[in-house]
Amino acid sequence: MIAEEPESDAVTSRIQDAARAAYGVVVAHVGHDPLSALPLVRHIRGGGIVALQIDRNPLGMSTVRVRMFGSPAVVPEGPARLCMLTGAALVSAFASRVGFRRYEVDIGAPIRLSRTAVDADVAGAAQCVADALERFVRAHPTQWFHFSGQ
Repeated sequence: MIAEEPESDAVTSRIQDAARAAYGVVVAHVGHDPLSALPLVRHIRGGGIVALQIDRNPLGMSTVRVRMFGSPAVVPEGPARLCMLTGAALVSAFASRVGFRRYEVDIGAPIRLSRTAVDADVAGAAQCVADALERFVRAHPTQWFHFSGQ
């Protein structure tokens, strides 16, 4: 399952969702309503995996302060909170293109948060993921484009 903010255009959203569904990927549209994350919880508790982007922060999204490339940055708070809620591990995964339809995937060590984790634990998990992103980008600078909405 992929979690993403809803597209502003309903037709575009249906086209993208149908293309992903053809490959067996389910899209959950999450937004500012906390209840929109419930399908993610159900999917994880049913044994599924949810892919969340760590480098996108739509306006109004809850974030955690981290350091990346020697500067202050923010990453979404939701992935860590979802792990706390479900008991799932937070695992970084990055893919770099190495040829035509050929990719190398970098998967990090699982990060676990207890249900009773405090803000400092969430910040530590977020920093671990930010560190993994920084390592990936340093190794593959042409494989990442930073979109900034803030």
